[in-house]
Amino acid sequence: MKEIKEDAVRISRKAKILMAFVLLLVVLAGAFTYFHFQRRILSAVKQQADYTLQNVSIQNAKLVETRFYDLKNLLRSIAEEIGRTENENTESIVDTLKSYARHMGMYNMGIIDREGMCRTTKGEVLDLSGQAYFKENMEGKEVVTDKRLSQGGKEEGHIFTVPVRKDGEVKMVVSAVYRASDFLRLINIQSFDGKGGSLILTEETDNGETKEGTLFRFQKGKESYMACEHDLSINNWRLLSYVQEDYLYRHTKTLKENIFVLVLLLYLLLVVVSVMYMTVYQKFQKRILDIVFRDRLLGEWNYRYFRQQFSKLSSEDKKDRYLVNFDVDKFKMMNLLYGKEKSDDVLRKIYQIFRNTLPEEALYRYHSDIFVAVIKGNKKEEVCCKLECFWKKVQKEMDEGRIVQCTMSFGICPLCEFGDIGIIYSNAVLAKHKAKRSITEKYSFYEDIVKEEIESKNIEMDFKEALKEKQFHVVYQPQVDMRTGMICGAEALVRWKKKDGTQVSPAKFIPVFEATGQIVELDEEVVRLVCADICEAKNQGLSMGIVSVNLSKLHIIKEGIADRISQLTKLYGVDAAELSFEITESAEKCHGKKEMDKLVDSLHQMGFQVEMDDYGTGSSTLQSLADTHFDVLKLDRSFVNLIGIRKMNIILQSTIRMAKELRMIVVAEGVETKEQACFLVRNHCFIAQGYYFYRPLSKEQYLEKRKKQTWKEHEEN
Repeated sequence: MKEIKEDAVRISRKAKILMAFVLLLVVLAGAFTYFHFQRRILSAVKQQADYTLQNVSIQNAKLVETRFYDLKNLLRSIAEEIGRTENENTESIVDTLKSYARHMGMYNMGIIDREGMCRTTKGEVLDLSGQAYFKENMEGKEVVTDKRLSQGGKEEGHIFTVPVRKDGEVKMVVSAVYRASDFLRLINIQSFDGKGGSLILTEETDNGETKEGTLFRFQKGKESYMACEHDLSINNWRLLSYVQEDYLYRHTKTLKENIFVLVLLLYLLLVVVSVMYMTVYQKFQKRILDIVFRDRLLGEWNYRYFRQQFSKLSSEDKKDRYLVNFDVDKFKMMNLLYGKEKSDDVLRKIYQIFRNTLPEEALYRYHSDIFVAVIKGNKKEEVCCKLECFWKKVQKEMDEGRIVQCTMSFGICPLCEFGDIGIIYSNAVLAKHKAKRSITEKYSFYEDIVKEEIESKNIEMDFKEALKEKQFHVVYQPQVDMRTGMICGAEALVRWKKKDGTQVSPAKFIPVFEATGQIVELDEEVVRLVCADICEAKNQGLSMGIVSVNLSKLHIIKEGIADRISQLTKLYGVDAAELSFEITESAEKCHGKKEMDKLVDSLHQMGFQVEMDDYGTGSSTLQSLADTHFDVLKLDRSFVNLIGIRKMNIILQSTIRMAKELRMIVVAEGVETKEQACFLVRNHCFIAQGYYFYRPLSKEQYLEKRKKQTWKEHEEN
């Protein structure tokens, strides 16, 4: 605890210095940020305002063009209507145009004949033959003139002229005069809440404006305006949209003030928070340490504390020290059965027993029922000895009724081999899970797991080479008819002898090949070797009897073994009566009855006998006998070893009797005593194999025994 307090004081001092430094940096950064981002934000607001003006100008231009073309289309409709009538009397046409002039608010309308004489709605007769727009009209063009004085010199206006065609030829021209003031009202568009407007420019002007792209500023009286020009598709006209500059950028000043107020508030808030933080930090520092590093249930250091201290340990400190991860097996069930309070009491007592038994060692609670201990030991045996001492004390408490009955599993990993505590902890957890899977071991070391994994990997990697170099061979364990002592067959057992002479135990390589799927290829090789031995024996005039070969349960889901067996038996000339195949009872539970029956039926169709192997292991049931398609029932050695126990004798008698009634041959495996053999014969199980009769033999030894044909009790096996 002293170390933690010293750390806390150092941290507190550093925190104050750091806080002052951070505040200074924040003030400087805040000032820079204020000016920098204020400029950027105001620039962005200005850009948005400029974009708004440009967008409004574009919309105004479209609206002006729409209004203009609506007027032009109306005149075109009038010209088309005149062109469709037979009336070419200009006076009557002028009378018609008068109503249009009044309705459309035009200053004047008229009709121009081919000679250029124009009769207007105001009663004027004008000679327009010399006008440029008349000549363009006679060429079939529609014309809108720039602002000009009327023929009487009284009004300024724009002249719209549209040719009237008959039979594809221009016969006359319809004209309309808009006063300049009326036309301005027509195209003028109010915008920006009445603070802006628009003008038509019909010629280049230069009032000394400074243009910024399509935007520029101009002065009108005391007011400053921002304007934007856009070309119109009418002659060479341009639309000028404008707005008061103060109105356009009205949000800039407000935003600037708001930013200043916001930054000021943030500074004040930062100061307040900093003061509060330092006050609260110092006030609750001890409480924080307790929350983080104290276990609530035990009131002692937790695993977080150890993790924090681990980084400070030197290599010498870690030497000869082991991290032990252990927990109470099925603790959740204990919680359900006895309740949380009782279960918590168990954890408290376990901690107290450890501290009393191993006072020099450290113990920390991780969470729930998981503990982490650090134990010193020169050898693994010393660590196990200390843990065994602790476990015996726990057992004593259980025997005296002070602790609920329970078991524990321990996973152990050395501290010195790994630099990261997370890796060490994970390795210890892996070791603990291995101990949980074991029936006999409570303690498991990580390095043992690594050795097993390396050994399994080497076995897996050596398989292809072993298969290629024919390192696998077969031995035969004779099966004896106990009534006559005659050898009636054998079980083929695979053995692996490496080229350096090393023998690999089947207990090691069979589980590995099962896990990797290589057992499928190995089974095919065993079938080939057995077929070759049977063929060789027949060539010598000898019989091997019925040889049974084990097939992995993987063949149920991996099709092809039946076809391969058929090919090999034909290749070596082996009859179906000379071979049988064993499949474990558990294969049905792993892969389903339908798939199992499919494999068994395919072997039956080829004439082979099929045996249920290892009956009596796992979860053997009467239903597995009733539903079976097998021809032979092989009693597992674990079943046979229990002969002599009254209840097991009854079960074995019933099993043999039911199998016989199902017309199955019963074979006993692992017979090792005369008493076992006699019991089996009395209960009508006549075929057996085991060390009481013969150990596994080479092919030559097996054939030699077959020649004698009789097993004698006094023979050396």
